[in-house]
Amino acid sequence: MFESLTVISVFCFYMGLIFALAVWAERRQAAGRSVVNNPLVYALSLSVFCTTWTYYGSVGYAATSGMLFMTIYLGPTLVVIFWWGLLRKLVRIKTNHHITSIADFIGARYEKSIPLAALATLIALVGTMPYIALQLKAVLTTFDMITHDTGVASAWIGSHVGPIVLALMVVFTIIFGVRRLDPTERHEGIVMAVAAEGLVKLVLFMAAGVFVVYYLFDGFGDIFTRYSALTETPAGMGLKPKSIGFITWGSYLILAASAVLFLPRQFHIAVVENQHEDHIKKAMWMFPLYMLLITIFAYPIALAGLITGLPVHQADTFVLQLPLRSGHSLLTLLVFLGGFSAATSMVLITAMTMATMISNHLLLPLVDWIPALGFIERHLLKSRWLAVTCFILMGYWFERLVGGQVMLVNIGIISFAAVLQFAPAIVGGIFWRQANSRGAMWGLFAGAMVWAYTMLLPALVTGGWFSPHLITEGPWHLSFLRPEQLFGVSGMDPVSHSVFWSLLANLGLYILGSLTQRPNQQTQRDAEAFVGALIDEAVLSRGGRHEAYISLPDKRRRIEALLLRYFEPAGAAAVTEKCLRETGLMDRERISITELAELYNEAEKNLAGVVGTAGAHRTLTSAGVFTPRESQELSEVYGEILAGLRARPEDLKRRINFLQERHELANRHAEELEEKVAELQNQILRRKMAEQQLRESEERYRTAIEYSNDGVVLIKDNILWYVNHKFAEMFGYASRREIVGRSLTTIVHPQDRDRVVAISGARRDGHLSPARYDFKGLRKDGTSLFIAVSATSVLYKGRTVNLAYLRDVTDRRRHEDEIRQLSRRLIQGSEDERKRLAADLHDEFGQSLSALHLGVRSLAGSLPQQLAEQLTHCESLTNIIEELAENVRKISSDLRPDMLDHLGLIPTLEWYVRELAQRAPLDIKFEAVGFKRRLDPRVEIVLYRIMQEALNNVVKHAQEDQVSIRLTYSHPTAIMVISDNGKGFDPSDLHPDMERRQGIGLISMRERVASVGGSIDIRSAPGKGCTIRVALPERPPLESEQTLEDQPRSWREA
Repeated sequence: MFESLTVISVFCFYMGLIFALAVWAERRQAAGRSVVNNPLVYALSLSVFCTTWTYYGSVGYAATSGMLFMTIYLGPTLVVIFWWGLLRKLVRIKTNHHITSIADFIGARYEKSIPLAALATLIALVGTMPYIALQLKAVLTTFDMITHDTGVASAWIGSHVGPIVLALMVVFTIIFGVRRLDPTERHEGIVMAVAAEGLVKLVLFMAAGVFVVYYLFDGFGDIFTRYSALTETPAGMGLKPKSIGFITWGSYLILAASAVLFLPRQFHIAVVENQHEDHIKKAMWMFPLYMLLITIFAYPIALAGLITGLPVHQADTFVLQLPLRSGHSLLTLLVFLGGFSAATSMVLITAMTMATMISNHLLLPLVDWIPALGFIERHLLKSRWLAVTCFILMGYWFERLVGGQVMLVNIGIISFAAVLQFAPAIVGGIFWRQANSRGAMWGLFAGAMVWAYTMLLPALVTGGWFSPHLITEGPWHLSFLRPEQLFGVSGMDPVSHSVFWSLLANLGLYILGSLTQRPNQQTQRDAEAFVGALIDEAVLSRGGRHEAYISLPDKRRRIEALLLRYFEPAGAAAVTEKCLRETGLMDRERISITELAELYNEAEKNLAGVVGTAGAHRTLTSAGVFTPRESQELSEVYGEILAGLRARPEDLKRRINFLQERHELANRHAEELEEKVAELQNQILRRKMAEQQLRESEERYRTAIEYSNDGVVLIKDNILWYVNHKFAEMFGYASRREIVGRSLTTIVHPQDRDRVVAISGARRDGHLSPARYDFKGLRKDGTSLFIAVSATSVLYKGRTVNLAYLRDVTDRRRHEDEIRQLSRRLIQGSEDERKRLAADLHDEFGQSLSALHLGVRSLAGSLPQQLAEQLTHCESLTNIIEELAENVRKISSDLRPDMLDHLGLIPTLEWYVRELAQRAPLDIKFEAVGFKRRLDPRVEIVLYRIMQEALNNVVKHAQEDQVSIRLTYSHPTAIMVISDNGKGFDPSDLHPDMERRQGIGLISMRERVASVGGSIDIRSAPGKGCTIRVALPERPPLESEQTLEDQPRSWREA
């Protein structure tokens, strides 16, 4: 459970992220790099069809109606088959006529009828209000479910959550959808936001499904098996097999199939926001796949909720209750966020679309009838904000009215049945030329009235607004007028009943009205434009023999004055300039009648993006852009064009079709060329920016190189190509020109030249070579210095060269040598002191103890037997003296074994191994090879100490039972290898402080080996034992012999 304040904060943070994504998409569009103009985003945006009805209600419907819930998704999936013909034609018509909404589409088709567009708006308003109520009910119900308030602020939020959520929905809708007045009909930011929310709700719903199916249960089979084992079926449960009639299935399929295109939000996303007809092809398989994925877990979740004992009337919230009751708070919050995402995307698009329809088709027509309302035209954007607020408030009112008594799915079905009434007018309008405004008006009005009577009225009765007697007895006790058994028809469920009668009334009067009205010329033009949408009108030829006598500034002023009714002055001027630019008339003073017709059409298209097609046509017609003479001349031009073609209507259509295909191909190629040009311009811009950054980077790099404290050199084929000032100074040259172009060997001492040249050549050829090494250098005056090098290979002016950083380490090497000599003296002094102490202990203290021991024994032998107690004390004292003497001998041996000086190294080591094997449970194998003479005493003591320290580590740390010691001599080197099978260690983990704390003694070993000019290698790994290899010279170098110049050259190579 969460605090209300926490959940509201998560709301706002999530919507902030979505808004940032939308702004980013709009900025990309403004930069000519649209991220929305691709089929993936288009297909994902269509998922706005899946609202909280799908997210929560599908599970509830599955729990109460069984597999009938699948019809809501099967219907759209089946109708997708016809999208390439149906949806493509709708998109083409939208593009040709700048359609902005479904009401605008219907009005534009039927003689640009304002009353018909207003009627469609009213039906959409009343029909989608229950759908808004559905979203609000789902959000509020689930919010109460996951919150538990303890703090004052959270408690206040919890008690006012309805108004708070309502306010957030209004604010988000205005910010996302209607924050500005856009003369175009597309909103890339909104589409990107809807697509992102579609992805969020899919991922989170599937996460909940995977959790329920594979975490709470052991897969699908386990759920079905455990449900089958239930002995009792909960009341109201629809999962047990039962008969569902064909009429019911068919009704639900028809409702869902029409809703996927004719819900106002679906029409807006699928038609109005479509940017390319080819996107439909990919959406035809991606959208059904999305529907499959988001419903695949609905049935198992419904079963799981019933198995766990959750009540059937709470089935709408099973998807949230299951993780909540299992104690997974984070998953619960995420699932709730997915439901909130489903609700907000639907409310955002629906409220935005309805605000446009209300302002264009209800408010603006009132201005003609009530002049006092003229301020609406000047404040059109604020009018849409008010429309958004009122529309969402109406949805909240409906939720309060009937939401508590009706499940989510039942609320959604009401809206589906309402928008079904648009199907005859739209489908008939694009395929039947004889359809006209009378038939559309009669059919829409009749269908809407029957829907309201047979479906909306029973819902209001359920909410308590009307008496139940209306349902059971009918109005005025006329049983044949019962809303759910109209004209005595029974045996159908209420949904099928309403679908049957509303469609019958709608279709019947649509056909009857269309057949009883003679079409006029405008009706025929509209019918041909819509039915033959895939074959555009012939384009008027520009120029010709017609004289350019019409004043363009006068027409421009008229059009701009007209636009001022809806735009600010700057906006009106911008739209007018856009129209002139599109028609190629920017710099003209006089135009012909055909050019005026093109300008008129362009202005109407742009205005239609703001006030709708019907409103734009009405406004421009009343503006008097054409004088009577101009109208007459335009009619004559049309007649001359048709007469000049001298073709039968069938031939004319074929020719137009051919030219249209050529036109579409040319447009497509032009669009592709524009995209390529834009892409090329972006590439050029990016390249210029990259070149500028490269120049700046090179300048910074050059400055860093020139003033570096290290010498820097570029070497190609052992020639010094480039050196910095520090390099020239380091080797004693007055300027860089003196040394650039010389051989690498110029700066290398003869004794190191071969090695340095070999390393440089190996790097040049791509072979393995040390990245760091030292060498002895040579200054210009012939003096030597020691150089530390760090080198690599780089590209310089298109060629591979060696880049090296050089540092003078002569002083460091001298200090290291001094430290080495001092260490050698300390070790030798320590050994000398050990030898002296051992001798003193053995010769003086040991002999004194021996004399004391003999004296005590003599005293004990002279005492009479009567003094038994004194004799016992003398014997104890003798034993103590013997132990003390033995300890003195052991300490003396540890300090410096006598036999090392008298018998040599090998016997001493053998003795030490035998002595240690007696004290510790070790199996020690000792082998010495090649020792025919003794080594230098300093070397012998180092080997002894190394073995002593190593065996001491074995006893203390290694936890092994086998040790191998091999000592070999091959002139002039003695090598000792000590191996064990213990627990080992990681040498890289050791540092001096750790070595000292653990008493491993590696530092002491290294220092002793270095003091005699030897080398030591220690290899180990956890669980792999340890191996120590020591190599010492037969005779260590004298201090005077081991100077800086004679140090080993490879000790720093890496």
